[in-house]
Amino acid sequence: MRLGQCAVVFDPGDPPRAGAFVVHDPGGGPLPADLTLGEPAEPVVTLVEDDAVVARRVPARRIAVAQALPLLVAMRDEREAHPSAAFHSAAAVLALHLVARGRVLPGVSPDGVDAWRIGPFDVADCGTRWRTSR
Repeated sequence: MRLGQCAVVFDPGDPPRAGAFVVHDPGGGPLPADLTLGEPAEPVVTLVEDDAVVARRVPARRIAVAQALPLLVAMRDEREAHPSAAFHSAAAVLALHLVARGRVLPGVSPDGVDAWRIGPFDVADCGTRWRTSR
């Protein structure tokens, strides 16, 4: 199982660079032995089992942003990706484009730690050309 086949959830941290991606099998099964990035984790996730929604702990890996970022960017064209993996892949690519364009500002996290933030934005950063009708 590749990262793109896993369900991917972002677990925020403070400062933001302390956040991590938690990856698990979408069906709640075990992860393959070759997925060894990060640290073992056991998050509680909601799954559909026998037509009922249940919450249970599943085996997972907690992968640091710096370690997951190259993998997320590399899977940007993967057609069979799990929807959550595809979302985080697109977000990672967009974030890198914004950083490359210098769209970063210094800031402070809620706990008072230095942290960078994305901005300021303009119409081009949204990926949509706005038009006004007359």
